[in-house]
Amino acid sequence: MLLAMDMRDSVRKVIDIQVNDGSNEELETAQKALNDVYDKYVKIYGHICEDASLKKIFSTDSGYPLLRSLEEYGKDGYKGKSPIFSKRIIE
Repeated sequence: MLLAMDMRDSVRKVIDIQVNDGSNEELETAQKALNDVYDKYVKIYGHICEDASLKKIFSTDSGYPLLRSLEEYGKDGYKGKSPIFSKRIIE
């Protein structure tokens, strides 16, 4: 679950850069790191919202809802990554 903690820390860094009006270059670097750790996680464990082990272990962690927000779902299931991976979501 170290990979999940890395992912949680990476998304917090992306948010922190945006909250503190970081440069586009800083944001792009942080988003790339987030993409990399997310893709690695999904390759090993599958999608966050479908990972029962992650839910069991992280359900009491305040970062779990943040991790779940990284994925978009619709009626037909997984739709893709959330906009935080590629856009500035906090102005």
